[in-house]
Amino acid sequence: TWLITKRGKYNYAETLVLHTSINSGLTTVSMVSLMMLFIVPAKFFTFYNFFSLVLMLFYFAIGYIQFYKKSFLRSLLYALFSIVCTYLVFTLLVAVILIVYIIITNAG
Repeated sequence: TWLITKRGKYNYAETLVLHTSINSGLTTVSMVSLMMLFIVPAKFFTFYNFFSLVLMLFYFAIGYIQFYKKSFLRSLLYALFSIVCTYLVFTLLVAVILIVYIIITNAG
């Protein structure tokens, strides 16, 4: 979101603190809800994944509403963009590490 709101009055450090706070809350909620998977049958695993994604989206949106003072729809779009960018960067990073690993192990 720092890239989107770069023209705003918040710097990178403040945005980093916002995301750290949101992710710590999400981690806490996810740890509690993950314990439920040990109690309920395995067929609810797909529901749990969907629930986690929706929870993450709304949790980010609520954080953006409180921090940036934007509308719900704009905050939801920021949250969606933020989550998609995070997954893309993570996927690219894993792909690069995997390619480097394959090149190194096949070269030796």
